[in-house]
Amino acid sequence: MSYSALRRVSSSQTLEGRLAAYATLYVPALLAWVFAFDPQLSFGIAWVGSWWILWMSMTGRIRPLPADRTWDQQLFRPLFLSQIMFFGLFCLGPVFYMWDLVAGGGVVQEIGAEIQRTAAAQRYYVLGHAAFVHGVLALMDYRRSGEWSVEIPISMTRFFLYATGGAFTCYFLFANIPGLGQFAIKCQYLFVVGVILAFAYAVRNGAMLDLLVSGGLYGFILIQVLLSGWKHQIILVIGLLLLALYPAYKRTIGLTGGVLVIVFITLLPAYNSIFRQLSWQENMDPQQAAQLAFNRATSGEVDIGRVSWQFLTTRLTTVSLFTDYIQSVPAQRPHYGFKTVEQAAYSVIPGVFWPSKPNTERLVMERVHPNTDIRPGSRVSAKPLIVPDGYLAGGWVGVLLACFVLGSVASIASRYAERWFGGYEIGSQLVFTGLFARVLFVASFEFLFNALVWSFVLMGILAFGLWLTGVLRSRSDHRSTRRIWSRAPASPPNL
Repeated sequence: MSYSALRRVSSSQTLEGRLAAYATLYVPALLAWVFAFDPQLSFGIAWVGSWWILWMSMTGRIRPLPADRTWDQQLFRPLFLSQIMFFGLFCLGPVFYMWDLVAGGGVVQEIGAEIQRTAAAQRYYVLGHAAFVHGVLALMDYRRSGEWSVEIPISMTRFFLYATGGAFTCYFLFANIPGLGQFAIKCQYLFVVGVILAFAYAVRNGAMLDLLVSGGLYGFILIQVLLSGWKHQIILVIGLLLLALYPAYKRTIGLTGGVLVIVFITLLPAYNSIFRQLSWQENMDPQQAAQLAFNRATSGEVDIGRVSWQFLTTRLTTVSLFTDYIQSVPAQRPHYGFKTVEQAAYSVIPGVFWPSKPNTERLVMERVHPNTDIRPGSRVSAKPLIVPDGYLAGGWVGVLLACFVLGSVASIASRYAERWFGGYEIGSQLVFTGLFARVLFVASFEFLFNALVWSFVLMGILAFGLWLTGVLRSRSDHRSTRRIWSRAPASPPNL
């Protein structure tokens, strides 16, 4: 069935039909719980169920996709970008951990208990996946996208380049004002996303000067993330570029993406492991450490297969920590209830206004230390992510509510970003991705709630500031369309 035909069929759904469609999101979790007596089968149902949720939601079978553009031209909206990040972070990786358990040796009784806990964790993951997508779809509404337009008469490539300059300037301003360091970090994200989009649009449009400038900036960022020692930063910087280029070069990007996946699970873990040892532990110059790490990873000096498998079974997923929580709560200590929500609310208050504010990291680790093998004083910071933290708060109900709220927040953020910043290209691609896409999965309720609240605040400040400078203009204002910087603004955006 074609995209347009599928959209027409989906649009004709009644309210009862829509509710029934939402209910199908939870079928994999329900089936996985029915077969909980067979942990391997239960795990398989839950794992395949996340793929099913991915397919059903992205093809518009649960709720029709927004009608303003085809599916491949809205990949930065939460239904696609945020869901892919949720799926990759929680649902994909545990299959390798389970595979290692089933194929590995050890004490049969201990392995059997860990297999049961891993199956339980995957059931919570698929439940959280369903709830997250439900939240995204329930509040997905782009009918007011582009209600305010950005009226600078330049190409999108140039706009993104100017936006990176503005983000860079704001970064230095916020970084030098006490208490605004979090805004500075968010401006860094905006800068990186702006460079990626500028480079992608330059490649698509073929303007040589823009291509050279944006390509140089992108190369600089890529080098910086390669020298950072953080794999997820490398994957994000490359992945977002592929996502931006995909609508124009589907076959090429599909092939390139497949090759890069192989590189990410083979060479990257070995390179990153060697780099961290040389740069972080032995204090070697990062550039020298990177060169040496690359040479060792490609020369056969390192057992690529062993390092890659270790990455797939441990670093790609945090399911082993989740199984520790499942073993401990509620068998040894009760669920934490609304205590974590209360602490999350307190975390929003800036320390400059609350000098005696409790240390947020310490509060979060008070949930980690009693329930895992990580001891106080350890340098490891294993803060629980949204699904495990939802479980610690209230079991399956906590997972359901936490992930539904997170999906709803993602949808609201994308809607308002597009409404205030001229539509999809600037709203979802730049503002939503720069301010929200990554922080949606910040670990623990406390840090997550803080990051989301201040992302909304900064988005409002940016919208108001652009209106004051005359860059934002309401589409309902039919006054003169002369160059925007010589025109007085009409009325502020409806914040």
